[in-house]
Amino acid sequence: MNLYYSTDSVECNQRLGYWTDVICKHCIPASSRFETVKNFSASLNVRRFDDLEVTTISSSPHDWERTANYLRKTSEDDYWLGFIEKGYTFFEQDGREVHLREGDMTLYDASKPFRNHIDASAMHVVRLPRAEIEKKIPGIDNFIAMMLDKNAPFMRPMREMLLEMTRRGASEELFLSGNAYAGECSRLLLELISSCINLQSAGYGNKDYKSYARIINYIQRNIGDSELTLKKIAGDNHISTRTLTRIFARYGQSPMSIVWQKRLDLCKKILSDGHAKNITQVALEYGFKDMSHFSQAFKKQFGMTPKEVYSRNKFYFV
Repeated sequence: MNLYYSTDSVECNQRLGYWTDVICKHCIPASSRFETVKNFSASLNVRRFDDLEVTTISSSPHDWERTANYLRKTSEDDYWLGFIEKGYTFFEQDGREVHLREGDMTLYDASKPFRNHIDASAMHVVRLPRAEIEKKIPGIDNFIAMMLDKNAPFMRPMREMLLEMTRRGASEELFLSGNAYAGECSRLLLELISSCINLQSAGYGNKDYKSYARIINYIQRNIGDSELTLKKIAGDNHISTRTLTRIFARYGQSPMSIVWQKRLDLCKKILSDGHAKNITQVALEYGFKDMSHFSQAFKKQFGMTPKEVYSRNKFYFV
């Protein structure tokens, strides 16, 4: 099965309602919020490979929120794997927040409330049947709204297979539902996903991973502290700066790069929400003392200037 939807097929004044209906029908029912009406553009491509659905989303910036009210209305309870090929997305679920960029993956659970911001030209999501995936991944809830380690074993072939299915699935009979090979591809991708997460789960109890996860949560809780430094992070977590640097290096990161990345994420969220009095106030509040540097870093991370984001802070709800 291969389905394609695009807002280009409807009039501008119908796009927001059209897009909300498409997502609620083919993904997870939730409420939507849009930053713009006139220039909103989005597309969705659903490919079904036997038991698995792989969906590709491309869209202008907008938000989704699945509240308790939606949980009562719908029976949707599958797990989903989200993978950013190009763009940015933010998930908040189970008290955790995760910001995904190119090459990043996370899991989320349709049976619980969540918030999601999407601004991506290629975001792939895989619907994982709940009953089957819980048998294959006993510790799956530990990874909800957590960044999966992109350098972990089998992550690379899993990403490559997922991308191959999105690229070929639309055009080659080999991958069409009903073909025996579609079932083989579905089972292989599910096994790869399960193996990747189980291998990371096996390392979930090791000292470095526990420290890494704890410090990431600490940074998230204290991101508003403009004095958050390498020394302070290490001291508050009772480790040396050398140990702190080593732990993050294992995941191809540095503690302060995460701090600045999350500060920029928060600045963008505040500017987008329309809660800021002005751009300078937001930058200063989150540790950016040089406005030129702030603007350059912001544009590098999000592809637009703070002013462009701030000027689009009028929202439309559907």
